[in-house]
Amino acid sequence: MVLETLSFFSEYDIELDESLVEELQIEKPEDILILSIVTSKGSLKEATTNLKAPIILNMVKKTAKQYVLEKGNYVIRQPLFISDQPSTIIESKG
Repeated sequence: MVLETLSFFSEYDIELDESLVEELQIEKPEDILILSIVTSKGSLKEATTNLKAPIILNMVKKTAKQYVLEKGNYVIRQPLFISDQPSTIIESKG
């Protein structure tokens, strides 16, 4: 399962390196969609998403790649919900 990352985490802000931009043939920011892989081992209330390695899609050129972020402190198991409310981003401690 995947989710559109910015719909769930509006403060999610990443920088793509130039090699990825070239590989995916990205011409402008509006051309991309950022997805995150969701893991659920029970109810959806316990689900987590991987903000450290989003899937970057070029919606115009129909290219995509999972991209591991080197910058930023995003975590691999970011809770989607905390007490029935959308979660805020947890920063990695290392």
